[in-house]
Parts: sequence; structure tokens; C-alpha cells
Amino acid sequence: NRIIQHHPEYYSKILDKIGFCYFKLEDKDALSYYTKSLAIKSKLKNDSELGKTYYYLAEYYQKVNPALSLKYANLSYEKYTITNCIDNRLRTLALLIKNSPD
Repeated sequence: NRIIQHHPEYYSKILDKIGFCYFKLEDKDALSYYTKSLAIKSKLKNDSELGKTYYYLAEYYQKVNPALSLKYANLSYEKYTITNCIDNRLRTLALLIKNSPD
């Protein structure tokens, strides 16, 4: 509980990592971890970290809801553009291209 109160940025990263593990196991519980992480990062207004969670959500929805996946990929790209995270922006751009409707 102490890490949550004193270091919410670390806690949100932990939630992302746990969510990613569930995602790799194809377990729907990933979404709850991503959602909690997103709520914390939104309060902290950390654009780079928001970009990461948006990217994870874009991957999560890629097969089950392509429209929502595109929405999150666009949000991720926007945040990475603001923070000038070139490598992450390129990775997100690749996801956008892959998921773009024909």
C-alpha cells in the first residue's frame, strides 16, 4: 500500500507489466491492469507513460475490436509525438499501418 501512496508512477508501471504478462497468456484480466494503470497515469499527466499504456491497449484490442485498437494506437502516437519518443512513435506507427482499414 505504501508504494501506491508514495510512488504511484512505479505502481502504474507494475500494473502495466502484470497486464502485459496476462496479455501474453491471452488472459482477459490484462484489461483490468491496463485500465488501472491508465487511470493513475492520467492523473499524473505523464505523456510518455500514457503513450505506453495506450500502446498496450491498442495491442490488446487488435483482434477483438480493431476500431478501438486504432483509437488507442492514435492516442499512443499522439503522446509519443508530444514527448518526442522517436523509437516508440515508430513502433506505434507500424501498429497503426498494420491495423489500418484497407
